[in-house]
Amino acid sequence: MKKRNKYFEKEKAVQEVKNLIEENWQNQKNQCWIELDKPIPHGYNGEWVLRDDIARSPEAEVLQHIIDKYGKVVWSRKKDFKTRSYRKGKNKWEDLRPGFKCIREDEYEELPRKVKEYFVEDTNNKSIWVKWYKPYIDPYKLVMKKSRSYITHYREHDEVLYQEMAELYARLDNLTDYHPYSGYCVPKWYRKSERRKAKTKHRAENREIINTYNNGELEDGYYSTYKTKGMYWYW
Repeated sequence: MKKRNKYFEKEKAVQEVKNLIEENWQNQKNQCWIELDKPIPHGYNGEWVLRDDIARSPEAEVLQHIIDKYGKVVWSRKKDFKTRSYRKGKNKWEDLRPGFKCIREDEYEELPRKVKEYFVEDTNNKSIWVKWYKPYIDPYKLVMKKSRSYITHYREHDEVLYQEMAELYARLDNLTDYHPYSGYCVPKWYRKSERRKAKTKHRAENREIINTYNNGELEDGYYSTYKTKGMYWYW
């Protein structure tokens, strides 16, 4: 019983630190944005616009509505809008192009018929719960408009918040004694392995609880936890 109480207190302490970390993150996000005296050039923005002859066509109104509502601006450090492609191999480059936002099936069904004609199902966004749709406009109807991008504001920097965050992570590290990866990008194989270990651990603890109950030794606070040591960081 004492052993289980010890683990319970540890979980409470870990959760308390996690809550403080979340509160600190929110405070950092809520820091004010301060306007610069002079904007700083920062790369280039690219966005789709209609080709001149298409802009004078009957379908221009619908196409412009789709671009305005669902179009996404792409940013590039260089004016040629090229980026290194690690998928294609070393020293390979590919063009950066603006995109369009995807919408859920329920939002798609509410669109006017004329707008629906320019949407297709997004087969890359697979979900068993809902279908996704994305705009599709023939490429020859679009031209990429390039414009200079500027930084006009900077975020307030409260050094105390960042110091508190470092101290909280140090406390969490001491409590868990386990930090296999920094940040939150945990590999899929690692999550799968931890879940498998958690299921085994959970079944073993449940058997122990049943045996303790049958022996008449079960007390309040005697419980099973669905967590492994590594999950204190990422779950």
